[in-house]
Amino acid sequence: MARWVYPRATLINLMLISVALWFFSFSCGKLRKTTLKEALIYSRLNKSVLPSVPGETGACRYAILFPMPYTCTIETPLGPMQAAAEAEALTGLWFQGQTYYPLHTDTWIDKPDYPVFGLLRRWLAGYFTGQNPPPDITLAPPGSRFRQRVWKILREIPYGATCTYGSIAKQVSSPRAARAVGGAVGHNQISLLIPCHRVVGAADQLVGYAGGIERKRALLELEGNQSRTL
Repeated sequence: MARWVYPRATLINLMLISVALWFFSFSCGKLRKTTLKEALIYSRLNKSVLPSVPGETGACRYAILFPMPYTCTIETPLGPMQAAAEAEALTGLWFQGQTYYPLHTDTWIDKPDYPVFGLLRRWLAGYFTGQNPPPDITLAPPGSRFRQRVWKILREIPYGATCTYGSIAKQVSSPRAARAVGGAVGHNQISLLIPCHRVVGAADQLVGYAGGIERKRALLELEGNQSRTL
């Protein structure tokens, strides 16, 4: 049987190639771990796998696999708000500096003319003049199934009314889950359009608003709240 005999230089080259491939695989593993972690912060997880493109840089591939959201700053009577959007849907709206404000917003893509932001500006303009404009903006906040259920209930609280944490816990079929409901309300990604400011304590106390109690009071007064608790 014939035997393959490799020159010493060829063997060394093969060893070097093997080491290079191992290092590349290890680096890719570290990169994927990092990108998954960052994706949870920046965006909904995009699980698509794209083929490599000749000449494509690592940063470019990172942006394709885990795209940063578009963002813009919108001035309001209660302070500037930061908006985020992806795929023609609003994914976030926060008062700047509020509790649970997202990290690394400086890496997001500033695009004030993104169509969703035009709709949002019109909605906010109407809202802050005392109107109750229809929510004609597609909302897609990232979150667990439980939080999505809670946020859906928040959107059903009528303009000018409030709801208690305990009442929401009963609606999600878990009367003892008031604390979990509080976490979902506090981590609401889209202020105002998902009206977490309409959730109050058991005795109509103004508690638990990430944007601050003074803003919560101002929003309820703007809506003409008459202490009608559901």
